[in-house]
Amino acid sequence: MYKKMSKKKKQWTNKEKFVIALAAIQNTETVAELSRRHHVAVSQVYAWKKELLENGEVAFEGKNSKAANKNENSTKVTEQLYAKIGQLTVEKDFLQRALGKFPESDV
Repeated sequence: MYKKMSKKKKQWTNKEKFVIALAAIQNTETVAELSRRHHVAVSQVYAWKKELLENGEVAFEGKNSKAANKNENSTKVTEQLYAKIGQLTVEKDFLQRALGKFPESDV
């Protein structure tokens, strides 16, 4: 009896994908050569190349983008808090007026 050998697929790291896609963009060697050298399908090299070209700008977002997102979130939270303060102020004023209609109240 023979045991079947299970073939485990290689898991590529993001760095490996980036290096292969970058080499494909640079055209220092053909996609077929890259495919053979790195033992990856030609279609996969094209897919990684396309992904890098379409989403490469994300690498340059850096701190400025993170700060802008944090600032936007901070602004939203501030607006929500001001809205809540306004609501509570209106409710407090209403209750004070309603309580003032009773003769025994000490407000």
